[in-house]
Amino acid sequence: MSETILGVHSSVRPGVIGPATGRPMDPGLIDGHAWLTVTRDGVSTTYGLWPDDHPRVVHRGLNNGVGSDIRRGFEDDMTPAASRYYRLTPKQTATLESKLKENVHWGVTDNCSSWASSTLEAVTGQRLNADEPYTAGVVETPRVLGGSIQALERMDHTSRIASGMSGCWPSNMDCPGTRAWTTQSPPLPGRRERKASPRSTSSR
Repeated sequence: MSETILGVHSSVRPGVIGPATGRPMDPGLIDGHAWLTVTRDGVSTTYGLWPDDHPRVVHRGLNNGVGSDIRRGFEDDMTPAASRYYRLTPKQTATLESKLKENVHWGVTDNCSSWASSTLEAVTGQRLNADEPYTAGVVETPRVLGGSIQALERMDHTSRIASGMSGCWPSNMDCPGTRAWTTQSPPLPGRRERKASPRSTSSR
């Protein structure tokens, strides 16, 4: 049976131990990156929002003007500091595939973190807070998203790998077979109402 698992990731989060100092690190406002992975029948693909003038885009010659800034495969060499996984229903999978085809443009307030968070919410219904408090929530950042992911992972761990998957919510629900986190997951304490998602139009 076909299965799709959606992962949300951040390359930074508060409290990660620095290899050089051995002390917890506090990422800065502009540090890190957030992205999604989609695992279709065991094959994973990364998706992230990157502006045309980013060196990674320019180096690959993939700046596309008015085309969508959703890029595929740019995070293959990145290691996440925080990850969370959701096993999707067929309806949710269809929603995800439609969202990935939208013409979305990167901006300061429509960035990698806001795109990853809003796409996850549109597909699963779960809001992961990425609102940066130092900008009064106007800008979303990988460090806040990473902290939100980690907070939920401490409550109940998820994985896209069969071994170690914790299962459904609540955690004692009987969910047969191999599974990642289902979408009946708990709200993150203290979350605020979602502001508008990144500007997008359906691709043609």
